[in-house]
Amino acid sequence: MQLQVTISPYIIDQAMVMIAVYDISDLHELKLTLQKQMKKIEHLNHELQHDKQIIDDNLLIVKTDGEFHIIEVSKAFNTFFGFEKNELVDSQLQVICSDKIPVSEYAQMKNTLQNGQRWSGEIEIISKNKQAIWVDAVVTPWSNNSGSLSSYTAIYHDITDKKRLELLATTDPLTKLYNRYKFDEIFGIMLMREHWKTDDSFAIVMADIDHFKQINDVYGHPRGDEVLVQIAKVLSQTLQNGDVIARWGGEEFIFLLSHVSASKAIHVAEKLRMAVEQLRLFVDVRLSFGVSLFVEGDTHATLLNRADTALYKAKKNGRNRVEIV
Repeated sequence: MQLQVTISPYIIDQAMVMIAVYDISDLHELKLTLQKQMKKIEHLNHELQHDKQIIDDNLLIVKTDGEFHIIEVSKAFNTFFGFEKNELVDSQLQVICSDKIPVSEYAQMKNTLQNGQRWSGEIEIISKNKQAIWVDAVVTPWSNNSGSLSSYTAIYHDITDKKRLELLATTDPLTKLYNRYKFDEIFGIMLMREHWKTDDSFAIVMADIDHFKQINDVYGHPRGDEVLVQIAKVLSQTLQNGDVIARWGGEEFIFLLSHVSASKAIHVAEKLRMAVEQLRLFVDVRLSFGVSLFVEGDTHATLLNRADTALYKAKKNGRNRVEIV
């Protein structure tokens, strides 16, 4: 038993005192328990600081305020992307993201987060030395006591090697365009959609370089490859966002134009043809185009066959022209 004893003077001239005895066993136990809990809290705080240090040293984390201004960056993020401590603080989150990411994708991300939902996806981040690095991102919104969104925490994971492998599997090594495999994958997705109409459909366009064999025979295959690269570049730059281009094989290119009518598809093909016609290379190059518009009942084979027939028609009718079947 734990006792507290208090001795106080009572009748001084008779040398008498008052002795008060209190049982403080419960209070003493409570004190011991509190001391133990304080030690546990101190230990947990130490572990928490240790865990925070591990997180700071190893995880790529960026924290922003409700307006996407960066307020905190992990040491690992700074080290990985080459920034100095606090160099990114007060900047907009978008400054570290590639300008290749469509504005619509940023808008979709912000809309998701501002609705209080977690967003995840693959984005390209630009390091301090301007190197593009692909990351898998998970962004979590946080609310304050009043329920208003106050901050966002983004955790990144480097997937550059994965993207490189994907690129090798889906890209033509010479022109850097999609290869046939990737084009067929996108083509298949378009065919599965069921909302296409005559004036709002998609089109397949095939293009072939006129007399390309002569270029190879006269100037050699390396110069022929140079022509292919330059044509691929101008065709890619001429297309609108959302349209797809791939190298179909040899000197052939193939396009997928979405949300077009027959007349619009022809207009786009003409625009592509003229863009190539205006190229200033060591040799004049021209392209012939064949267009086919998706209609109800079409399959992968029927669309490609019509585009190929249209291309043959363009060749037969004088080349450097657009035909539709």
